[in-house]
Amino acid sequence: MTFSNNSGMLGDINSSIDKPKIKVLIIITKSNWGGAQKYVFDLATGLPKESYDIEVITGGEGLLVEKLKEHGIKTISIPELGRDVSPAKDIQVLFKLISIFKEKKPNVIQLNSTKIGGLGAVAGRIAGVKNIIFVAHGWAFNENRSSLSKILIKILYWVTIFLSNKTITVSNGMKSYIKGWPFIQNKIITIYNGINKEEYLPKMEARNTIEEVLMKDSRFLSNNTFRTSDLNKNTWIGTIAELHPIKNIDLAIRAMTEIKKKRKDVKYFVIGGGEKKDELDSLITELNLNDTVFLTGPIPNASKYLKAFDIFMLISRSEGLPYAVLEAGLAELPVIVTKVGGIPEIVTNMESGQIIKPNSVAKITNAIEYFLEHPEEEKKFAHALHKKVSDVFSIKNMVKDTCVQFPIDKS
Repeated sequence: MTFSNNSGMLGDINSSIDKPKIKVLIIITKSNWGGAQKYVFDLATGLPKESYDIEVITGGEGLLVEKLKEHGIKTISIPELGRDVSPAKDIQVLFKLISIFKEKKPNVIQLNSTKIGGLGAVAGRIAGVKNIIFVAHGWAFNENRSSLSKILIKILYWVTIFLSNKTITVSNGMKSYIKGWPFIQNKIITIYNGINKEEYLPKMEARNTIEEVLMKDSRFLSNNTFRTSDLNKNTWIGTIAELHPIKNIDLAIRAMTEIKKKRKDVKYFVIGGGEKKDELDSLITELNLNDTVFLTGPIPNASKYLKAFDIFMLISRSEGLPYAVLEAGLAELPVIVTKVGGIPEIVTNMESGQIIKPNSVAKITNAIEYFLEHPEEEKKFAHALHKKVSDVFSIKNMVKDTCVQFPIDKS
């Protein structure tokens, strides 16, 4: 009897072992470290390895690739793949993708970002991939572009969604932007980004590290108003974001001119690099804010330093479901955010943070002043946001809901 039961159990194990893995290729345009890259990393490392054979294709070999390799995830780099449009390079990328798909024979390709969404969907159809999933982390037509450019981008998105079997939007807010588009509504689902509990550095340790990064910059060494001991006593407002026009960092900087008139002890720190760095540096100097606003540049594992801040601010003109706000919630910080994309699905205005309209220096200034004048509300809002993020936005839920969109087996 015992032998019989063991044989049955072994048979179940063997059948599980014999079951072929689902081959998944996850593809993303840029290999730096941002919200979409964090999503790719969390999904690639979160999918159960006993059921899925996972490879990630990227443009370049940035921090995302390094992190994936540390966790044993196979990667493929396509050097020609970049964010900017380049017909010659884009054609090369298309043919390379077709070749890779035919060689790897994936059950699923999952496409992350606008550009690779279009190229990958076309390549997938040509190569005969049965399950093409496009993940929309944000809509490029919400950026500050010409009307013609926005129309062309919308057409590209429509084609991408039409060619894909499923499109995942990371928030219902994102889904609402395309709710009237024809012939694609049954292809679109919403799956929230997930986040694990972070190990945050204590406030003073985090501040000291940020200050050490700044003091390596000759501009701060020569600035007599920059004093580590003074900064430790100040109120810190922080942003973690790419220095891209869509993030509205220039408006936040302009708001600090008004804050400085009333409170010289309030400082603003932006962690991140990007194309607007030189322009923002010039703006800081022009507005005489060298002792008030500090651009640190990129800092690895930036979310670890969130507790350096007393207030977190993300005032983008467009977002999907930003990790930065989720991370600030887990760090139990009061937040100032804009009413775009999925942010209102994370933050409830005047209950778990302040939600303002984008593109208004006055709104930013008023929101900062409210928190400075109402410290008890800061604590209440921060606690409420921490609970919401902990309860709703988990990686476990994200991976489970995404797996539902993958085929059960190879047949």
